[in-house]
Amino acid sequence: MDVKILLIALLFVAILVTATLILTGYFKKCMHGNEKQGGLSEKEKDKTKEHTTNQQKNETKTFQEILPTGVVSIKSNKIEFKAYIDVPENWNKKCVILVHGLGRSHEVWIKDGTVKDLKKNGYCVLLFDLPLHGERGKMKTLGQLAYIILQGSKDIVNAANYLKEHGAKEVYIISRSLGSIVTSVALGNGATIDKAELLLAGANLTYLYEHGAITSNPKAKSEMGKWINTPLVKEIDPLYKLPKYTGQVHFHCGKKDNVIPPKACQYAFDVATSASERKLFWHDRGHSMPKDEYIDEALDFFGAPLPSVSENMTVKNPVHPTPSSPEPGEPPIFILFVLHIEPKLVHGEMDMSSPQTLTEYNNVKNELLWLMNFADKENVKMTGLFNGWYMQLALRQNDLSHLSTFLSKGHEIGTHAHNICYNSTSDKWYVCPSNPDQWFRDAKIAVDKVLSAVGKGSNRAMCAMFPRGQYQNECSLMSKYGYDIGVGNRPEIAINFFDHIVWNPWRPKCINDYDHSLEEDFNTPFVSIDHRAQIGSSMSHGVDSTVKTLKRQFLMVFLEWKVREVYDFEDKIWTWGIVHHPNYGSRYNNDIEQFFKWLNRYFINVKTPKGNIIAVHSTASQVADVYYKWERKHPGRSSFSYVNGDLYPYLTEFAKNKLSNSIYQTEVQYSPNIVLFILTENSGKKLIVVWNKNGTSTKIDLSSYFMGVTKVNVCRPWGACYTRPVDKIYVGDLPLLVEEP
Repeated sequence: MDVKILLIALLFVAILVTATLILTGYFKKCMHGNEKQGGLSEKEKDKTKEHTTNQQKNETKTFQEILPTGVVSIKSNKIEFKAYIDVPENWNKKCVILVHGLGRSHEVWIKDGTVKDLKKNGYCVLLFDLPLHGERGKMKTLGQLAYIILQGSKDIVNAANYLKEHGAKEVYIISRSLGSIVTSVALGNGATIDKAELLLAGANLTYLYEHGAITSNPKAKSEMGKWINTPLVKEIDPLYKLPKYTGQVHFHCGKKDNVIPPKACQYAFDVATSASERKLFWHDRGHSMPKDEYIDEALDFFGAPLPSVSENMTVKNPVHPTPSSPEPGEPPIFILFVLHIEPKLVHGEMDMSSPQTLTEYNNVKNELLWLMNFADKENVKMTGLFNGWYMQLALRQNDLSHLSTFLSKGHEIGTHAHNICYNSTSDKWYVCPSNPDQWFRDAKIAVDKVLSAVGKGSNRAMCAMFPRGQYQNECSLMSKYGYDIGVGNRPEIAINFFDHIVWNPWRPKCINDYDHSLEEDFNTPFVSIDHRAQIGSSMSHGVDSTVKTLKRQFLMVFLEWKVREVYDFEDKIWTWGIVHHPNYGSRYNNDIEQFFKWLNRYFINVKTPKGNIIAVHSTASQVADVYYKWERKHPGRSSFSYVNGDLYPYLTEFAKNKLSNSIYQTEVQYSPNIVLFILTENSGKKLIVVWNKNGTSTKIDLSSYFMGVTKVNVCRPWGACYTRPVDKIYVGDLPLLVEEP
């Protein structure tokens, strides 16, 4: 028993000695003494002594937790390559890998001061030579280029892993020319790199083979031709790799580059579709990118924290919402301008023979004439929904020319059925709340007669004034009277649920249940299109539709639409509408002009960098026809559905909440392509929605808008926020929300 105890004690001592040797770096020296060919020389091993000293000062840390300064050997694809690591005293736990271009070596980054600038800002730096470059030999033919890309990309993957395993919290990369091609492949192959700065990048090697200056020499082209048309290309071409990268990537390209032509760089940017952030910077240069052209932007880029999930963010992806089935392109937002021609009841009746009724008719007609003139100038489309009384008087007076002109100009006529019925004996319209069948019938008869008389138009759209939440009879009546479009037939319900209208046409359930009134039912025989109440009014239907509120509300749908368009979400049909009652005469005409001119200036027929149109003017029938086509193409796909208490039904709840709790102030054309929409939050903070329709990431200075502030919060529409210097905000195709901290 005593012998056993002694043996156990000796074993315990041996373990302690071994652990001590590990902590003091002794085993590291032994390990370097057995490196393979391509590893460290005796002279280079001496450079690691400083690391050993650092380990002794940090005895509570293991070998793997401390990043060495000096030369290390990294295993990559059964070989080893040397990497030079420099860790500053003020290390921020972030490292930058530097990858040189064709015919260069790692020393180029030291000579141009890049290493110095990165260290000064707290970054550790890892440099190495690409295969067949610098200390790793010399490339003799372009036939070896494929090997360089393939092996070099593996080197980058392993270098990033090495840094993460030795204490780096985040790893970034800066690469140039060939190095950017190699890096792109590494990114697509899963390199643990959080941010990438790709200088003189390119994709589509076949295009480079045909158009790049590097193959202008027949011999060089012949050498590259040995592999350019083989399956190997899919393993080394960024065209096939960059779509897989989900981190953040910035591209810097030369407008006059003939080695990697601008189109090749554009290819690289375009295919990086999964990146959480991608920006493209064009430089008025050829195939060169001096440090001063990019270093400030790179330091700013690296200095921003990685996006994290906001408490208000309901999407699963912490970086950006991700589509389950990507579908490039996005239909425009269809803008509806709906007219409601109302009855004017006196003590519950409207006497068709009364002079007051004729006066009301003429007032409405004059407003219709003004609206048609306005619509001609601003290219607006109108959907006019008429109560029966107006059509009856138009027929009786044979006053149909303005209605015929209304249709000829591309507008639409449909029916608006208040809870009133027509008594032919007394020639009066009267309130009949319990007889919706007659509301439909009497109003439809009058509208149909006018359309028949003018010989054009189709009475497809109906807005019937059922009590909110009482829609049990709607499906049968819409079907019975031939209406396949319900316009504004769920008024203010969505606004009460989530502070804006429904942004998509959908088939709502016909049910007497307020909480389920927006629930989708594929069996409903009509499509519903939502809109807001009277333009310009702050109280109609209990809704604020003043111009400033409408601008703020439209920005909500724009931000949702842009996120889906940028990240290629599944297509949906988008609508946004507002109503006007011509019975009010000219009271709101200034509001109409102001709002639609704003829409036209910033959104109508404006193309995004992807070539998609943001918004178009439309009638209800045009929307319905597009929706039915979408429905046939996507059978069983939900357009919209919501039950009170469900999660918010769109992606950008963060932006919606910000805008809901703000007051729109003004807009500023910051530059020809960049617009600022300026608001004030209810808390008093300034909020700016900024978008660059050019798409190229551009630095803007907002210090004149945020006086006395050095840094601001910059948020993506879904709620990923970070802090930026107020004078160095980069904005591209994805709109941003910028607010005071």
